[in-house]
Amino acid sequence: MLYFIFRPIVRVALWFFYGHFKVSGLENLPRNAPVILAPNHQNSFLDAILPACFQPRSLHFLTRSDVFKKGLIQKILFGFHMWPVYRQRDGKDTLGKNEEVFKNCSQLLRSNGCLLLFPEGDQICAHNLRSLKKGMARIAFQTAEESNFEKEIYIVPVGLNYEHYWNFNTAFQMRFGKPIKVLDFKKDYQESEQKGLLSLTKAVSEGMEQEIIQIGSRANEHFWFEEAGLSGVDLTSPEFFRNIDVDSRPAPKPKKRKINTLARALHWPVLTLLASFLKSKIKDNKFLGAVKFGMGMVFFPIYYLIVFTAVVILSGNWWLGAGLIVFMIISLKIKS
Repeated sequence: MLYFIFRPIVRVALWFFYGHFKVSGLENLPRNAPVILAPNHQNSFLDAILPACFQPRSLHFLTRSDVFKKGLIQKILFGFHMWPVYRQRDGKDTLGKNEEVFKNCSQLLRSNGCLLLFPEGDQICAHNLRSLKKGMARIAFQTAEESNFEKEIYIVPVGLNYEHYWNFNTAFQMRFGKPIKVLDFKKDYQESEQKGLLSLTKAVSEGMEQEIIQIGSRANEHFWFEEAGLSGVDLTSPEFFRNIDVDSRPAPKPKKRKINTLARALHWPVLTLLASFLKSKIKDNKFLGAVKFGMGMVFFPIYYLIVFTAVVILSGNWWLGAGLIVFMIISLKIKS
């Protein structure tokens, strides 16, 4: 229930958070069939929120088990279609719990559901695809076996491409690649489980590579995404980086996308509060974008309510208050 209540709200918030937004390849997403979405993992929980909000299917997610605290938090996470997955770092005695989790995934897929998991396993803020874990392939083949290899299961590679991981008003592109049919790897799997797992995992990795940005080194990545900001260049396009030598450094035309002066003046109390909190509390930048988005989604509406109430009390005219709020919201979308 929570999933369906919050999805349209979060979608609107994401529209404000990103300056330019592009989704492509939705025609590659099977509508009424078992599907596993396999995105790269670079930007904390935004990597799950974005696919949930900007494609038509209802998703379930595999999430690291350490965030599942007992009580209310656990119930909330389940309400958002999140299931825990246990890693070796959580303790070897916990790995057996994954059997139950995998059974739930298999049951979801056999009922034509859609599962999202991150085959890289963990997150890193880097425009490169890492080696994939075999858990995704295990779930796919387990589901195929339980349906006697009679039901086609699809794995759809997803590319999440960020111009900047935590700056407001930057560009984002999400791409859905060609679906991979699990049954195409039935022969390999029946010949040898390990061979089947490796073949399917390799195919998914190759599919993901076509949809994401690949940068050779951290130094070059820092240049393209932090220093250059080239005007007229789409820094969310995998094709752009495939067709150039990323080691070459042309004279850049700085294009720092920041909140424009008008919007900053109108929102300075909430922006100051957010900046102060993020600077003092967030020590690991890989969580900065997600926390910034989550806090903004809470504190911007509160700030608008305070401004609206103050204007109505002082002027006695609620139309004036509403008009000011609309003007403030529009100001956020004006390019600096």
